[in-house]
Amino acid sequence: MNRKYELLSSESISHSGLTLYRIRAVRDFDNVKIGDLGGYVESDNNLSHDGMAWIADQAQVYRQARVEGNARVSGHAQVSGRITLSDNVYVGGWTEVSAVYGRSGRGAQIIGDLQLYAARPDPGPAAARPGQLRPPPSP
Repeated sequence: MNRKYELLSSESISHSGLTLYRIRAVRDFDNVKIGDLGGYVESDNNLSHDGMAWIADQAQVYRQARVEGNARVSGHAQVSGRITLSDNVYVGGWTEVSAVYGRSGRGAQIIGDLQLYAARPDPGPAAARPGQLRPPPSP
């Protein structure tokens, strides 16, 4: 197998009780260059070494989730559960994709030319944000 990335144990994070590792490209492919840092995975099982699939930025892919083909995950997106992203699927922004386990034990597959993108969640009015000063109550 011609590996396209490596896991960086020196740049790991903890998420939901799991250790996720930053990835770094070890060869050029598509618009990814050798040495480019990617997002985070739990293991090599989450991102195929074949095709042009890539996880970028702060994106996280874990548990049984898999990115393959030409699929891309970027931004702050999170993909988890028994799910496969393939073909030309793009997941970005603040999108969360998770497959819930059913009785059949089957997971989900998202294939084809599809883009999923979610804008950053609106934290609400400034007065409701944690750590922010609240205006004094009206007399």
